Amino acid sequence: MNKNIVMVVIGILALAVVVETGYIVKTKLGSDERAESAAATRELAASPRVAGTHTAPPQLMKGDKLADSPLAKSAYEVYPTMDTSDAAKAALVSWTVTTAKNADGTTSVTLTSKNPADPASTYKVKTGEKLYFVEMSAGDDHADSDTDLNLRDDFGIVVDASGIVQ
Repeated sequence: MNKNIVMVVIGILALAVVVETGYIVKTKLGSDERAESAAATRELAASPRVAGTHTAPPQLMKGDKLADSPLAKSAYEVYPTMDTSDAAKAALVSWTVTTAKNADGTTSVTLTSKNPADPASTYKVKTGEKLYFVEMSAGDDHADSDTDLNLRDDFGIVVDASGIVQ
């Protein structure tokens, strides 16, 4: 009899822990939409198109049009044509862009920060596509020392000929 009571108590405690954990997770996220957005962001980050840690934020997902996003004003083309405007030069002050042709006809474009703590990201760009560099916060770069103070807030976005995020 005592074993049955103990098992019931353990079951109730286990259920309480599961329910409390679910409540904390939901409260911390704020809504199911944020959970879905986070899952979609993880899906985009896991895409084989990009290596490294620089990925598009949740407000711009695969299938979205870059020009319709608030990020468009902070996006500078780096491949196949390099934007040479003063704003683009300022955005890329702490970055180098290198390219390598692949056997499958694509081009690997690598964005490398001059700050060794910020890992490089490589994007696989197909013929007809473009790669844009997005500078989320220009105020975090030191133009005089070529360093980026806010790691992982700058990233690349590959779009097709219509400007749709790939």
